Amino acid sequence: MKWLESIRFRTTPSDAEGLLGLLQQSVRSMPGTEGLLDASVYVNADYEGDVVVLLQWETRSHDPAGSGVGQRVSHALRGKGLVNHSVWRVKLPGNTSKHNGSGKIHPASIPEKSTPPRRRYRSPERDE
Repeated sequence: MKWLESIRFRTTPSDAEGLLGLLQQSVRSMPGTEGLLDASVYVNADYEGDVVVLLQWETRSHDPAGSGVGQRVSHALRGKGLVNHSVWRVKLPGNTSKHNGSGKIHPASIPEKSTPPRRRYRSPERDE
């Protein structure tokens, strides 16, 4: 089963900068990483103090409270700012048959979102 942990935290941009290197080094070295496919750290494009750690897993099952690794990261960040730790499971798997050779899904393989046509409203005609 594939699942994802999202650990989002908000702090000051200067505190986030110091935490990024620490997070990157520490996640892989923690015990309990069997089944961890990827660990990524992202910062918000507009506010660099808004950071998310994404842990992608493939295991037989998942704990709704998250992995031991995710719980330790979440606990360590609680003293640094606001933290939101959530667990997501795959509902619709991606199409991995169309990729660019890097193991990543190519954007062309993602179906386009269909948008319903916009309705045009006319104002009621008034009798004058």
